[in-house]
Amino acid sequence: MSEKWMARGSAIVAVAATLVLPSPPAVAGGFEFPDNGVVAVGRGGAFAAKADDLTAIYFNPAGLAGQKGTRLLFNTNFPRQSVTFTRSPDEGGTAFGPVSNSGGFFTGDAKIGAPIAAIASDFGLKDVTFALGLYGPSAYGASKYPKNGPQKYALIDMDLAMVFYNLSMGWRAHRSLDLGVSLQLAHNMKTNISQGVNSWFAAGSGPSAGYDTIVHLKFDQAFSVGMLFGALYRPPVKGLHIGLTVRPFPIHFEQGGTVTPEYPGSFLARQAEAGRVYITSGNVYMTQDLPIMGRLGVRYAFEHGGRELFDIEADVVFEAWSVVDAFDIRFGGEMGIGQDVGPDYKQPMAPVSVPKDWKDTVSVRVGGDYNVLKATDLKPGLAVRLGGFYESPAVPEETTNLDFLSFHRFGVGTGFTLSWYAFDLSFAYSHIFQLSRDVTDSSIVVQMPMSPCQPPYTDAKCATPGTPPGTVVGAGRYESGIDVLSVGLNVWFDRFFRKEEPKVVD
Repeated sequence: MSEKWMARGSAIVAVAATLVLPSPPAVAGGFEFPDNGVVAVGRGGAFAAKADDLTAIYFNPAGLAGQKGTRLLFNTNFPRQSVTFTRSPDEGGTAFGPVSNSGGFFTGDAKIGAPIAAIASDFGLKDVTFALGLYGPSAYGASKYPKNGPQKYALIDMDLAMVFYNLSMGWRAHRSLDLGVSLQLAHNMKTNISQGVNSWFAAGSGPSAGYDTIVHLKFDQAFSVGMLFGALYRPPVKGLHIGLTVRPFPIHFEQGGTVTPEYPGSFLARQAEAGRVYITSGNVYMTQDLPIMGRLGVRYAFEHGGRELFDIEADVVFEAWSVVDAFDIRFGGEMGIGQDVGPDYKQPMAPVSVPKDWKDTVSVRVGGDYNVLKATDLKPGLAVRLGGFYESPAVPEETTNLDFLSFHRFGVGTGFTLSWYAFDLSFAYSHIFQLSRDVTDSSIVVQMPMSPCQPPYTDAKCATPGTPPGTVVGAGRYESGIDVLSVGLNVWFDRFFRKEEPKVVD
């Protein structure tokens, strides 16, 4: 084996090891907004037909086929979601002040944001490139609101983390057609949620105070499988590229965990201190789904003087979020209250069902690059980019909640890449404008898992048949926006081992 291949092989093994060690996991959470990858962020998420760096494992694995040699990529996003909610006055006319998300910029447990990382090589093969990588969904997973605020029955805090481990391959099936696949192991690393409920156990909504309970839900890790198929077609029109990526089936998680109650006031707090309020089992269960997805991109690249001067791309992205109709949480135990005489009073904890009724979404994204300077030998190169997008809402007005805010969105992104020798260093910024929403007819109510009146609310113990006993808490004004800072590094290992430029096959 030549020294060149020994050096290349050592580099691949060393870098691949960093992708599987548990120390800095890729983390992200919540449900998605456009998009992953520093170059794509600067292009408004329009990248399905370009896919010329290792974020292709996510955007379009067919893009790997044109990436020859051996490469390393590390990108990370630091998103911040600003949210202000002003709850509508309650039935008694009590007005509430605004509350805001204090989660700040999302950095994750490892303090490295929400990264996407990959190593790829063609291993000297002509038409095939392989990649090993990981990424988290482009999302915000660290919401935090006042513990005793007027929103407490909807959400107090949420801490989520998910990662996709990818084994990807791109294949040049024909001089005008590349195909690719990413085989995925989806790892739901962390799902922690805190929310207020009313533990009143008789008919009606009970006293105005004394039976509040904060439930802290902590779910175990869960795994599922996924897959992405990709294709890149170059029609007989110079500079034209068409890209297609599909997630052909939903990703489904079955999760178990524990619930820990906290009693913040009066009656139940006193009973808990005396050991007279307890739950017989802390087991809790939930399911989560990620949808079928497809993205189609058309790109035109203009060449001048033997090099690409600029490109422009338009993508359409479809996500079948209608797979999410409710968040259902099942409890495995009973709540017990000690009695002075006779056996303790025990009541099964009914499942909590938070309605969602989400809608499928469509996003239109347009963006491009302008290559100001071409990197040659030790001379630096510079590319600048700009893009924007629109995305339709997944969340209908009546089920609007603080956990996931997906309204009409408009985003704009910009960024640049500095290239020198074997390195590409990129930066990007995106701001997502989300239209404010005033909700007057809300189906989000105080959850009452101990009440005898449970869905479909037709029991004789329901005060108003067909209506849940809890007070409406989702009505009000929602104002939100998202900022995304992104940074990335691309390393071309072949430039360390030979003089000629690594090839980018088009």
